[in-house]
Amino acid sequence: LVDAWIWTIDAKRGLFASDVRYYGPAAKLRPQLSPGEPEDPPDSDPVDQIVAHKLWLGFLIDRFEVVRHNSMEQLLLFGRLLQRSTNLDWCFTHHPAAAGTFFTLMLLGMKFCSCQRQGNTHKLIRGLQLLEDRIYRTSLGWFSRQPEWYDVKIPNFGQSEAQSVSIFAQFLSNERSDFRESGSKGRAHENGNLTDEIDQYHPVWGEMEKYSVGKEKRKQLLLILCQHESDRLDVWAQPISPKDRDSPYSRLKVSSSKWTEHAKTAFSVDPRIAISLASRFPTNIAVKSEVTQLVQAHLVDLRTIVEALPYFVTPKTVEENSARLQQLLHWDACSITQALVLLTPAYKGHPRVMAYVLR
Repeated sequence: LVDAWIWTIDAKRGLFASDVRYYGPAAKLRPQLSPGEPEDPPDSDPVDQIVAHKLWLGFLIDRFEVVRHNSMEQLLLFGRLLQRSTNLDWCFTHHPAAAGTFFTLMLLGMKFCSCQRQGNTHKLIRGLQLLEDRIYRTSLGWFSRQPEWYDVKIPNFGQSEAQSVSIFAQFLSNERSDFRESGSKGRAHENGNLTDEIDQYHPVWGEMEKYSVGKEKRKQLLLILCQHESDRLDVWAQPISPKDRDSPYSRLKVSSSKWTEHAKTAFSVDPRIAISLASRFPTNIAVKSEVTQLVQAHLVDLRTIVEALPYFVTPKTVEENSARLQQLLHWDACSITQALVLLTPAYKGHPRVMAYVLR
């Protein structure tokens, strides 16, 4: 079964169909609403393959609960499956209907790490810590795209998706990682000083000053994004709920300084996550302001991220004839709709902006 799962990764099927970009209304109206060249729809419905992975994961989670206490051989196979699934190079589809399946897999990974941490696996502690970080990194990667909608004609599918994301968020909020303590106390002679090595350079996160502080920030960011995604999918599935429902954002009571910190954390992981964060909370001034500053400070590194365009091409930068507009010569093409916005009087027919629109 593990070999079959890995085959779906290599063959880019179902949950791992990372090269399939045709889904939803935005894809049908490319390049009118979304950037990129128009393309033909896939031969088969990608949702069917995603549902197959969802059913497969249900079996794997049940099997994991059976073998977690008495079969190290099968646990090692689970570890192999999770390591291949959380490759640092993104291998998942961004299909909106895959949210529940994706986070169910991430939940399996978190349960695996939690189980192994509680067991007598001190010699594997370093590998488990790296696997957990890869799960965090992969989970955050889901939010590197703008939030989208997809109507699946399967009864209760939407509610199931929202519930899967919510279960992952609940597990994450209750999870307490003791990798640093267990890896550094009493095992320094076996593994070396893991804490010092990680604080210098991490194979998943790169250079960082304080691993434990950064990990907590990433965890809180992931929790907020998952809570928002769960609420969003729940409202989409049940727009008129028969029962009383709290406001979708009732659990997200965060101060402005915390929002600024979340934006910085998201940008350090992937600038696209920070831009997506701003689009998920469009009325949050603190997030938008911080993302704007970060984008303008790193323009050269963001030329392939079309979504960053509105953060430096503004009526204000046009009025000031800002040097930042020179980056438009190297920027990826945007959608026709976004190009039409740049033709409005607010941009005053600036030559660099007009050249970009025509290109």
